[in-house]
Amino acid sequence: MEQNNITINQRIPLVILEKALISALDGEYSIQTIREQLLIDYEGENRIKKAITIINRIIPKNPLMELIIDNKEKVKQALKNRNDRDIILVALLSVAYPFAYDTLIAFGKLFKVQDRVTTQSIKKMLSSKYGGNRALPNGMNAVIPMILEARFFVREKVGIYMHKDHLNYNNEVTGKIYRQSFFQNNPLLDSKYEGDLYFEPYYAFVVVE
Repeated sequence: MEQNNITINQRIPLVILEKALISALDGEYSIQTIREQLLIDYEGENRIKKAITIINRIIPKNPLMELIIDNKEKVKQALKNRNDRDIILVALLSVAYPFAYDTLIAFGKLFKVQDRVTTQSIKKMLSSKYGGNRALPNGMNAVIPMILEARFFVREKVGIYMHKDHLNYNNEVTGKIYRQSFFQNNPLLDSKYEGDLYFEPYYAFVVVE
């Protein structure tokens, strides 16, 4: 099944995802523009091609883009706030790559009961679904730095992560996008779900309103 494939093995800086999203909102998204941005951070044609494939999946091909385009001006305003930007980009990442969502769930479950989490404990939880092959650490090395950059949690030292205060957002549309990313990854739940999202591991990082 697709959702049991990791399919991401390369970190994308959030600033590049942000620029890609803004260009998509402005109707100016192009591979050439993305390539020019990637040349600043990447060397090697193969790495650049992989990055373009990942960005295409996270931004223009993302199921959340319909909601985002419908709220284009509100989203553009929200992206001006650091917290909102980070939450929106992680929501897009989580929908494009269910492995990223599962990684957040693993962290969320552990952070519900302890303040510090190790890489090995996350790997053990993820391996029950994804197996223990080489793709697993490669996938973790791709998505965990992106989540760290979004400040969903912090790294105390190599291999040890600490929980932090939940991220607040300033714009209602940000909450809608993050909420929809939860339902995209839980298709058996209705979007009118009345359960308390506060207790969902996915909301261990973001304020529920």
